[in-house]
Amino acid sequence: MSRIIIRNSTIVTMDAQRRVLTDHVLVVEGDRIVAITPQAEWVAQPGDDIVDGRSRYILPGFVNSHVHTVQHLSRGLSDDVDILTWLHDRIWPYESNLTEEDSYISTLLFGIEQIANGTTTVADAGVQHAGGTVRAVNELGIRAALCHSIMDEGEGLPESWRLSTDDCIALQEDEYRKYNGAADGRVRWWFGLRTLLNNSDALIVKTVEAANRRGTWIHMHVAEAWEEIEYCKQTRGTSTVRHLNRLGALGRNLLAVHVVYVEPDEIQLLHDWDVKVSHNPAAALRVMGLPKIVEMLEGGVTVGLGTDGAPSNCRNSIIDEMWLASLLQKGRLRNPSAMPAQTVLEMATIDSARCIGWDGEVGSIQVGKKADLVVIDPNTPNMQPMHDPISNMVFSMKTENVESTMCNGVWLLRDRKFTQIDVDEVLKEVRERAASIRKRAGIVLPKRFNWN
Repeated sequence: MSRIIIRNSTIVTMDAQRRVLTDHVLVVEGDRIVAITPQAEWVAQPGDDIVDGRSRYILPGFVNSHVHTVQHLSRGLSDDVDILTWLHDRIWPYESNLTEEDSYISTLLFGIEQIANGTTTVADAGVQHAGGTVRAVNELGIRAALCHSIMDEGEGLPESWRLSTDDCIALQEDEYRKYNGAADGRVRWWFGLRTLLNNSDALIVKTVEAANRRGTWIHMHVAEAWEEIEYCKQTRGTSTVRHLNRLGALGRNLLAVHVVYVEPDEIQLLHDWDVKVSHNPAAALRVMGLPKIVEMLEGGVTVGLGTDGAPSNCRNSIIDEMWLASLLQKGRLRNPSAMPAQTVLEMATIDSARCIGWDGEVGSIQVGKKADLVVIDPNTPNMQPMHDPISNMVFSMKTENVESTMCNGVWLLRDRKFTQIDVDEVLKEVRERAASIRKRAGIVLPKRFNWN
């Protein structure tokens, strides 16, 4: 097996010392980083695949800590509506009408966009047809923590989703047995809880027990909307985080998504139980509110970045989320020094990896870790000049600056060309299937402007 050698580049390691290494050579063998060597000490071997990284920056592959792969064909179906309309009238009808092949194509489209933006690892909050999603992840070559979108109660649920509590657990147990470790270990299977609006206390408790028994994680939307907090107070007598604590559901293997409406004592609970938080800036601004991310970080909570699904964030780029995450907190606090660039870059890499329990293998560039990398070309008008490269990575970088993306030692995008997927074929399928799903779901959109 030939080695891949990236030379003459600047490596932003995101290791514990946050080293930035200039004039170094990065050596990949198989699926691992096997050496990071000063340029002067490097010796080529016969058969080496040598990549000239001159003037390029090498970052760890970005980690997107909250996505919905099966929602990608619904981009644009739920713009400019409130969250309950978004759920009951648009997204649930859409998702409940998906076939396995629809899920497969949706995940392919999702993955193409992630790879183009330098993302190599994702955490999905809820698949609908596990087989289709896993097949797409395998073909894309990315890394994914997946779970089923689980609900056992609540208003507006499609009939096909009405499962008993025990059936919800049995389904997830079966999927764990089938898919955990799939795609050469690039798939990890988690247990899912959609939201407290749609999960009974019994399901929450049994899910925690099942996940702990399996040694896996739980993905749940938590305190994402004011309506959720009010509902929880009316039905449980307290707020979401406090109630989850009362149920024994807070723990180091809980990924709590959004977490917009929390008080100081709840932030303390998140810290005390080592709960991980996924912050999705665009989705929060769109339908939820302004989360207290700076307060969480100051309180010692691990916070990563996510894009959410395409109907919540039509751009679906972790690069855009970095820029927006910093600006959102600066504006909320009226403090231009809040959420500095280095903090945001950590959130998109090593901290997001911690959020999904994969930081032992991804999220930083270190010898022995998986070879998940993104090559950044800063030689574009939007990124020049480079007075402060780390600042530019957060505030100036765009998709066009991603030159190559590698996951598990395999180039998924090289010199801006996809290596594993026929993008044109996928886009053809996307156009046909998206229209068919919308028709089956009976979703009618308002007309904008005068179409003749």
